[in-house]
Amino acid sequence: MEPYTLLLSVLTLLAYNSLLSHYGKDNIIESIWLLYLKFSSNSQIKLLNSYKSEKRTVQINKNSISPQDQYAKWTKLNRKTDELNKKIEDLELEINNSSTSFKSIISRFLQISYWLPMVFFRVWHRKSVIFWIPNDIFPWFIEKSLSWPSSPIGSVGLSQWIFLLNAFIGGILFIQKTLTSSNELEKPIDPSLKSKDVSTKVK
Repeated sequence: MEPYTLLLSVLTLLAYNSLLSHYGKDNIIESIWLLYLKFSSNSQIKLLNSYKSEKRTVQINKNSISPQDQYAKWTKLNRKTDELNKKIEDLELEINNSSTSFKSIISRFLQISYWLPMVFFRVWHRKSVIFWIPNDIFPWFIEKSLSWPSSPIGSVGLSQWIFLLNAFIGGILFIQKTLTSSNELEKPIDPSLKSKDVSTKVK
C-alpha cells in the first residue's frame, strides 16, 4: 500500500473514532435508532406510526369542537384518544424491549468498524514508512522513538504517525468544543439597563 493511501485510511479511521468520542457513542446510537423507527419496514413500527398518525387526526378533530356544544361527539373522540394512547403505550413497550438488542448490535459494529481495521494496519504495516526525516535533524534517540516499533531509523513509522494524528484531531475538536461553549455563555447585562431597572423599582 502506498504511504499516502495508508495515511488517508488511518486519518479517516481516527477522524471517525474522534467524532464518536466527541459527540458521544450513545447519542449516535440513539439517533440511528430513531432513524430506524422512522424508516423501518418492521410491522410493529409501521403499526406504531399508524397509531400515532391516527391519534394526531383524532386530536385535531377533538380540539376543533366544543365539549359543551357537541358533548357526544367530543366524548367519543376522547375515548378514541384514550384507546389509541393505550395501544401506543403497549406497542412502544414491546419495541423498547427490542431496542436493547438493536442498540447493542450497533454499538458492537461501531467498535469493530474502528478497531479491526486499525489493528490490521498496526500489525500488517508496522514496518511501513510514512516519510523520511532529513539526516542530523534530531538526536538518535528521537529518531529511534519516531520509527518505533519496527520502522527503519530515520523514518516516521505508522504507530507514531497515528499518535500524532490522534493528538492533532483531538486538539481541533477541543478547540471547537471550547468555542462552542463560549458562544453559549450568557451575554452580560448592559449596566445602563440594570441601573434603569433599579431606579424604576425605587420609584
